[in-house]
Amino acid sequence: MITIVPFEPKYDAGINELKLQIAIEYSIENTHPNYVAPLPDAYWIALNNGSVIGTLGVIALEKNAVLKRMYLQKEFRGGEKIAGSLLETAINWCNKKGLYTVYLGTMARFIAAQRFYEKNGFQRIDATGLPYNFPANPVDDVFYMLELK
Repeated sequence: MITIVPFEPKYDAGINELKLQIAIEYSIENTHPNYVAPLPDAYWIALNNGSVIGTLGVIALEKNAVLKRMYLQKEFRGGEKIAGSLLETAINWCNKKGLYTVYLGTMARFIAAQRFYEKNGFQRIDATGLPYNFPANPVDDVFYMLELK
């Protein structure tokens, strides 16, 4: 059974394992060992029978939001709409907080992720279109924004 729950520290080991699986899948090396990702203001975990299979966090920046830590285990991508449920949870949180625009950064090699964001209304933008306080990840080279209603 798939559930989406708020983050708790007890999920840290599962999150680290998920990130390692994705790093291996995409041959991602830690080329920025001193980079520490900011903690999200809101963070959700997708569970399959209690095991971590996905995550998504949001950082609030004044009246904007930044999606961070969007991970989904390979065998759960696509068919079960888990990514969509995580995104819907995050967008609902942003709307409740009165945030206007959602931004995100990703890597060019994540083609399926880019299709997912575009299918969900995100528009690709240049890095120059990011807010001044966008918490950049040094590996991100593709950026998106979504205007909220």
